[in-house]
Amino acid sequence: MTIVMWRRLAIVASVFNVAGAGFAIAAGEGWHAGIHVTLALAFAFAAQRLTAGGRFGFWFDRLDWLGLALDGSFFRPDKDLTVYPVSLLLMLRVPLLRDDSVPRGRLQPYIAAGPALFVSHLDGRIPQIGERVEAVSVDAGLDVRGGLTFMLTKNIGIFGEYRFTHVKPDFGFDILDIDSKAKTTFDTHHVHGGLTFRF
Repeated sequence: MTIVMWRRLAIVASVFNVAGAGFAIAAGEGWHAGIHVTLALAFAFAAQRLTAGGRFGFWFDRLDWLGLALDGSFFRPDKDLTVYPVSLLLMLRVPLLRDDSVPRGRLQPYIAAGPALFVSHLDGRIPQIGERVEAVSVDAGLDVRGGLTFMLTKNIGIFGEYRFTHVKPDFGFDILDIDSKAKTTFDTHHVHGGLTFRF
């Protein structure tokens, strides 16, 4: 099995376990949901190099299914490349399982999308000529995601999400005193999980 095939299977397994966690939560089986969340995170980290970040946003009071967020993160699609996207997201959710303790809904499937600014940092060596290459490209791109949040309390929850990013960086660098350029396209697939705090 190739690395690419393994990563694809791990992503599918992670998404499957996020869905399984949602069904287990809906059935009131917290222990069962915990197993699925753990497996989803394990497959997600196995499928990709580390991705980390944070999101700050808000949901409108009167239209509690609509929100806005600013998201910052980093990921490494290759050992010589680190990407830092900052995204402005329009968010839509479906507040389910509302009760007095969690009036905005204990279970919240959501989608989000918006433009992103990507800072891509290339730092590596070309083995054929022994030259080190370093370059930075700043480009506009796209960030789309969908996920599921389960609120443990009114203010604290856990979430799992799938994220797709698209960007076309354009690197300029010097090799053997010759100005060179390299253009490429990154269509990346991520599976994230973590904690959410609502105030």
